[in-house]
Amino acid sequence: MSNEHRHNHPPIEPEVFLSELKTELHSHGYRFTPQRKQIIDVFLDRHGHLTPRDVYDHLEQLSAAIDQATVYRSLEFFSRLGILHTSQIAGQTVFELSQAVTHHHLVCRKCDEVLPLDDHHFDQLVEHLWAEHKFKAELSHVTISGLCSKCT
Repeated sequence: MSNEHRHNHPPIEPEVFLSELKTELHSHGYRFTPQRKQIIDVFLDRHGHLTPRDVYDHLEQLSAAIDQATVYRSLEFFSRLGILHTSQIAGQTVFELSQAVTHHHLVCRKCDEVLPLDDHHFDQLVEHLWAEHKFKAELSHVTISGLCSKCT
């Protein structure tokens, strides 16, 4: 069974995304290597949350000449630049493409179901944190664990 967790996001236009990514990397002095493109292509093809192993296995099926260390380094690199989001789901680190639409996840700790949660649910919390604590919260990708309705 794959560790991939899917949920719906607005569609990404791959050509536009890759062009913008290449421009962004170059603006920071980085190269868009064939290996980096292969890894991003996996996310564009598979969608959802992927473990490093998911990415490596997919590339291996395509006979890509890329080793596990390169996959891990590239995932960390893309995460550091904000191109990939990192979450902890079912005790594993998973990655997904960052989206223009902020979103969050509810994760069942028993069955590992992942449910999307829109950003508007946090509006009052953000307002409270500012009003009471003068803290400007930046909630870009929150994962909340608990039990889904099937597991309670």
